[in-house]
Amino acid sequence: MTYQPIDLAAFRSNSTPTPAEKPVKKAAPVNQEEADLEHVVSQLESRRIDLTTDYGDWVKMGFAFASLGDTGRKYFHRVSSIYTGYDYQECDKQFDISYRNHDGRTNIASFFQYCKDGGLDISASAQNRIDNQPRLPKTPALQATATSELTMEERYEALQKFRFSADKPIPKPEPGISIDGNVIATPGNLITFVGQAKSGKSGIVAGITAGALALPGDIIDTLGFTVQRNVDEKAFIHIDSEQSYYNHYAGMMKVLKRAGRPREPDWLHSYNFKSIDIAARTEDLSMLFQVLSERHGGIHMAVIDGGADLVFDPNDQKESNTSIAFLEALANQHNCVIIVVVHFNPGSDGKVRGHYGSQLERKCESVVAVSKDEDSEISTIKGKYLRNSGLIPNLQFRYDVEKGYHIYCGTLTKVSRADKKQSELQLLAKSVFEAGLKQYTYTKLYETIMKLEDVKDRTAKSRIKDMLEANLIMKTGDEEPVYSLITPPENTSD
Repeated sequence: MTYQPIDLAAFRSNSTPTPAEKPVKKAAPVNQEEADLEHVVSQLESRRIDLTTDYGDWVKMGFAFASLGDTGRKYFHRVSSIYTGYDYQECDKQFDISYRNHDGRTNIASFFQYCKDGGLDISASAQNRIDNQPRLPKTPALQATATSELTMEERYEALQKFRFSADKPIPKPEPGISIDGNVIATPGNLITFVGQAKSGKSGIVAGITAGALALPGDIIDTLGFTVQRNVDEKAFIHIDSEQSYYNHYAGMMKVLKRAGRPREPDWLHSYNFKSIDIAARTEDLSMLFQVLSERHGGIHMAVIDGGADLVFDPNDQKESNTSIAFLEALANQHNCVIIVVVHFNPGSDGKVRGHYGSQLERKCESVVAVSKDEDSEISTIKGKYLRNSGLIPNLQFRYDVEKGYHIYCGTLTKVSRADKKQSELQLLAKSVFEAGLKQYTYTKLYETIMKLEDVKDRTAKSRIKDMLEANLIMKTGDEEPVYSLITPPENTSD
């Protein structure tokens, strides 16, 4: 397999490489395992062979050496120090991370295999470790030990942590994404957006990502979605496996523009996986979740734009089931929403692509379809399968050439012109007052409307007049009047 890495070297250093801050002393081997290590590490050092240029390989070696306990630290430093950008403190921190998160799936035999594949001479005992290395699943598993190696009693005991108990209540998850109060995505679950090519799927992703980027008090067009804001600054992972490097860059710059941010925050990690071998994508994704969860204290949300690109054949049942089980396990393990974007079959308005799509529909909390009317160029979303929600409004949005991104157009309903205006004013009043302040001065109110709708001050002032006449907002005070939202009375009828 030829591995073509993305620019993950940014993880390694954001500055000029610094030399080692502490010398790594060589000590006489104390057992056969260390003698085997000394044999190959000395070859690496004398021949200056760097096995850690690729970040993913470096992380895997950290886990391999962590399987030895603290003894592995000195060897991890020696192997890493061959890299031109080696930094002692960074290397030491990575070993600590590997040691804390080591789950038994990687051991020192993996390092010996790297050395053997690199043409180094390994001892017979090292080869024996390779031959006897257990082949455990690479996906996040419910258990670290292969079930076939457990007795019936051990397997029974291992299952008890998954057993229902009324004495162990599980708190209701906070909504991750909702529409008009209808929850469509909660942490620990997958949600799928599906549609034909160029229907607006990436526009939805951009709106949701911008919603997570929003700061308290920000009013952002999220295309009608209510998105849980990332106040804890956990990692937000975005994977694009379909677009060119430029289009990926341009798309993310539009997300920042929508969110009103000059650049991405430290916790936003967006990667282009298009040139990475398909066989390596799942492993890279698993690595990203693990490393970024450690660095940012958890995962807020993740987007896989091009879910079927994680497999070679979306019609292969076994491969598709394994890939989706992997995503389910990631969402559950990191207690986050994972958004998966896939295509309808060409020429089909309702059939998701291959067995991959069918399995995804069965496993997702929600499946939301998006279609585009070619005449009006308006995209409409519709709830296809909603496990934990009632009917959702059919949100509509279109691409605005001047703004350079999609904008919200309202919901698809058959209403009169007057009713449509009333509905738009209601949405405007709700957006301004519920997402922002509870009271506004006149100047602050029309400036907020100007920003939200991207209109001139004259139009914004007209909106205020219309909302007053529609009894949606009220004005109180004479000398320094303020404007507030009128809350409709509750329906007390039987």
